[in-house]
Amino acid sequence: MAYRILVTGWGRAGTQYAARLLTALGVPCTHEQVYRHDLDPCRPWSAAAELSDRWRGKPACASWLAVPFLSQLPADVVVWHQRRDPLKVVRCWRDNGLLSNDDASARFVRALLPECREGTDLERAVWYCLRWGQMVRAAHWAGDFTLYGYNVEDLNAGRLRGWLAACGHEVSAEAVAGAMAAVPPGIGACGRPHGPLTWDEIRAVRGGQELASLARGYGYEVG
Repeated sequence: MAYRILVTGWGRAGTQYAARLLTALGVPCTHEQVYRHDLDPCRPWSAAAELSDRWRGKPACASWLAVPFLSQLPADVVVWHQRRDPLKVVRCWRDNGLLSNDDASARFVRALLPECREGTDLERAVWYCLRWGQMVRAAHWAGDFTLYGYNVEDLNAGRLRGWLAACGHEVSAEAVAGAMAAVPPGIGACGRPHGPLTWDEIRAVRGGQELASLARGYGYEVG
């Protein structure tokens, strides 16, 4: 049996890269086409029928917007929880003002996390990253789905091939190596330089200590 794959995690953690990589390996993966901004993150159960329809015929999808809907997964979906250095994720959200502007991503997060409606861009970004990570963990503990958690910086050909095989997608070692060489990890990056940020600065704001603990549990150095 081939299981379908959902790649999710923080926004700015490389879900577009994962979508391109899986597609290059013969597992067509959409990016933010199943889980989109038009869903109501505060009422995940109300989207169950719509999500079932959107999943139809798709072997894989990638979207950071899926996190609030992990309790509504189809039975044959395996979750790949892709993480990126939280320091870089927070910095990207902070420097782009991604939670203080009025675009769809900001509205989506603020609807679910009232704490992200006020404060500095750093405070909002830290709280978002903390809660998004906690939500994945809570959904896995409460749910009945398989989850592979990994840091995108540590993704290698052997691990990728093994997870694909476990999901019922047999791919040769040569094909995996070739795809990883052809698809650059930076796909989807915002392309603008970011200012400096330290873990001491993160710890000094609301939720920062907890985010440092979460990051340490993922295997990141937090200084």
